[in-house]
Amino acid sequence: MKKILASVVATVLVSAVMVGGPVSPAHASDEPTIAKQGSYQISSGVVSNGSSCAGAVVIPEGVTSIGDDAFHGATALTSITIPASVTSIGASAFKNATSLTAVTIPAGVTSIGGYAFENATALTSVTFDGTSTLTSLGEGAFLDATSLTSITIPASVTSIGNYAFYGATALTSVTFDGTSTLTSIGDYAFYDATSLTSITIPASVTSIGDRAFDGTTALTSVTFAEGSTLTSIGDRRVPWRNFTYLHHHPS
Repeated sequence: MKKILASVVATVLVSAVMVGGPVSPAHASDEPTIAKQGSYQISSGVVSNGSSCAGAVVIPEGVTSIGDDAFHGATALTSITIPASVTSIGASAFKNATSLTAVTIPAGVTSIGGYAFENATALTSVTFDGTSTLTSLGEGAFLDATSLTSITIPASVTSIGNYAFYGATALTSVTFDGTSTLTSIGDYAFYDATSLTSITIPASVTSIGDRAFDGTTALTSVTFAEGSTLTSIGDRRVPWRNFTYLHHHPS
């Protein structure tokens, strides 16, 4: 009888692992969480080792961070659901996730690390929660995200890192919230964003880095918001000769 009972218990445990439902971070430790295809790990609330994931992945509530390189090279990952408990997305977290088409960033995320979505070439949509607390877009965050067509930067963002949208060749629209607190746009931030036709720089921006808009060959309109506090524009900041009009340009 004991042997039969032990066999039944073993069968149930194996079945539970194979089904691969969400694993609570409190019990996950370093054990792999089985996704529908592939797996990732959760340790102390941080997601890692998800490069084998494919298709749709749902990260369980309670996770606080998507770690550096968490889904780096997950070329068959098509969608990711990030819970409200996440506060940070690490460097290169989705780098080379070349099949990822859309991502929604929860309100609690305060930082997106360097090169987080670099070369996510199928990414067409990035949506920030309406009450976003994001403060910074890391260096190269969307570098070579060549399918991204538009983005709205939350009001809480104070800095856009160097190379943030470098090579985002399909980007036609960049919108800043009307109450934007953005103060700096980094070097090469929109370099070679060749489909961008116009942009309005928030009044709070005090500096634009070197060659921030170099190579934006379709850019014909730059508007500086009323009350602009801009004091510094780096070397070869924009191809002025292409402009048809320019408003509120600071002296």
